[in-house]
Amino acid sequence: MRRGTRILIAVAIVALLAATALGIAYRRVMVIKNIEVAGVDDATAQKVRYLSGLKLGQSIFDVDSRQIAINLRADGYIKLCDVAVERPDTVRISVAMRTPAAALQHLGFSYLVDGELSVLESSNGQTDFGVPLIKGASMQQTPVGMTLNMDASQRELAMELLEAIYGAGLGELVSEINIADTQNLTLTTRTGQVYRLGDRTNMATKLSLVAPVDAQLSAEGREPGTVDVSGGKYADYIPPESTPAPTPMPGTTAKASQGPEFVPLATATPAA
Repeated sequence: MRRGTRILIAVAIVALLAATALGIAYRRVMVIKNIEVAGVDDATAQKVRYLSGLKLGQSIFDVDSRQIAINLRADGYIKLCDVAVERPDTVRISVAMRTPAAALQHLGFSYLVDGELSVLESSNGQTDFGVPLIKGASMQQTPVGMTLNMDASQRELAMELLEAIYGAGLGELVSEINIADTQNLTLTTRTGQVYRLGDRTNMATKLSLVAPVDAQLSAEGREPGTVDVSGGKYADYIPPESTPAPTPMPGTTAKASQGPEFVPLATATPAA
């Protein structure tokens, strides 16, 4: 090997070692000194710092936003919005608090979810979380901090209904929502009245009838029955003893019925 070649190799090795040493020194200098949390109160911010897994003094280059997101799932109420690395020494974590919107039950577990169907809490048994209970959903067990594992079309429908229900101010009045049949959706209020919503169209108009009709039926002392608002314009109350039987399957014989008794006093139109 020629002397010139040996010199070039030696220079390259020295340069590599110098770069490595400089990189190591740089990593040691560029360490986390501040972990800032935005979007929540001080107590929650302290919890976010703890759950994030970040440590003061660790290299700023070791910050992994994906791992932070995974770590924060331990608290279902914390929603990660953004992780920003501000060199040389600051990590800013932006979060928000999720709000309970509905509950579901599956295989002996109760799930509390927000409007995006992210699981906030889960518990054994049938727990009353004080929010509307969604029934008829095809779902699977889901850990806290994850989006509910359920049929995609039903998930979209459930989110749409929850947005409409809370938008109409009915969150405290509604006790159950049944989405098993997308063409015959129903909701039950805490007074026991069952409202037939039909399909998902004109939902805001249909829901605008629920509160005034429910108040009217309660004032009149009406028993819990069925209220049909599927047409979107009127609400017709059907007493429980007059509720029509389900339509018979082809080839079977239906029992004689005098038909439903509609009570016109409980008919309302949405406010202009």
